Amino acid sequence: MLISLTIAEIFLFGPSISTLGVFFNPLIRQFGWSHAQVSELASSCELLLGLVSLLAGYLLDRFDAGLIVAVGAALAGIGFVAAARCNSLHAMVLCYAMIGAGTALATHVPMAVVAANWFSHRFALAIGILTAGMSLGLALAPRFATAVLLHAGWRAAMTAVGLPMLFIAAPIGLFMVRSTPAAASTPARIETSSRWWHRLAPTPSTEAQLVSKPALPGLDVGEALRTLSFWLLVAINFLYMAGVGAVYFHTIPYLISIGYAATTAAVIFGAKAFLLGPGSILMGALSDRRGTKPTLLAGFTLIAAGVVALLMARNLSFGIAPVVAYVMLWGIFMGTNVVLPVMLAQSQGRRRYGTLMGIVTLAGAFGQGCGPYTVGRLLDLTGSYVPGFELAAAAFVLSGGLGLLVFPAPGHDRVRASAWDGLALGEGRIGSA
Repeated sequence: MLISLTIAEIFLFGPSISTLGVFFNPLIRQFGWSHAQVSELASSCELLLGLVSLLAGYLLDRFDAGLIVAVGAALAGIGFVAAARCNSLHAMVLCYAMIGAGTALATHVPMAVVAANWFSHRFALAIGILTAGMSLGLALAPRFATAVLLHAGWRAAMTAVGLPMLFIAAPIGLFMVRSTPAAASTPARIETSSRWWHRLAPTPSTEAQLVSKPALPGLDVGEALRTLSFWLLVAINFLYMAGVGAVYFHTIPYLISIGYAATTAAVIFGAKAFLLGPGSILMGALSDRRGTKPTLLAGFTLIAAGVVALLMARNLSFGIAPVVAYVMLWGIFMGTNVVLPVMLAQSQGRRRYGTLMGIVTLAGAFGQGCGPYTVGRLLDLTGSYVPGFELAAAAFVLSGGLGLLVFPAPGHDRVRASAWDGLALGEGRIGSA
């Protein structure tokens, strides 16, 4: 299960997000679009990525994760193939909105749900391994797209990015990924008599499916929305992603502004992606062994230290040491984000984990959108990146501190009988099974 989902993630999130910049200049040259117009592609993708994450969580509480991943991968792949044939800005913006929606359905939220159900004792480590697959896609996809673009043009490159989503990631989701171990262990007679399209039905359609439906502990959505712990996690993800967006999208312009060549700045920027994978596995293992709260606080504080090191790079007497420190601290400890899905499960339970994870992810998407805008506004007002980057560092430290206040909500470990359980008990099916 872990290998299957990791392979799917390599071809989904990284190629969807990291190739955006590869296509900007070719599109400007061919169509004469402005930088602002081309940036609408990124905006539409990110907006739908956040909004559909909420829908993905809702669907995952009602349908099997494999089906959701397959649909999302197919939607993203079709978006890329269609974008390769576009000749107008509006059409391409719609295609990138489709890519963002498909990526949301197939990546973060399903990944967290599957990890929570399959690897409850090593939840954070499983998330770390899956994030490593995403980081590998982030690191390799731009190089692959650039190579195809140079040899065959941007249309061929977009198609080449989309086809693996359709023919590798989507089939893996459909035939290999399952929300729970119970779904994967359904007897062969059920699999032969109940085809894969029966997973479209949100209710059990057979006796074996009724019996195998797991009763998960935790709060319903309405109950979770009335707990302080849930809203703390929403605030943590908003602040954390605001800090990420503030620094991530402005790193290359900042490095160029302090004297680095554009090519050198791009190398520094890309080096972080190769460290995210090992960092995610490391932080996941530490969280499982040492606890989520100390891991979150230490990791976010060290990311803030990396931002401070980046600011120190303005002093050329320090040489390249501050930049190296920034790459190491940011690249490795950005993997701390694997702790948040674990804290959500620990504090709210897994009964409505998909929907709650979608809400938390949506908050992070809004934060990531606010961060770059805030830094840009402060840059216009002050002529310096320093205030914006300092604010980002403070956001990381604050989000880590808020994690200390997150505690399990009352009822997070309570298992409730569902309507299906009552039906089964009333007909005596559990006993006969």
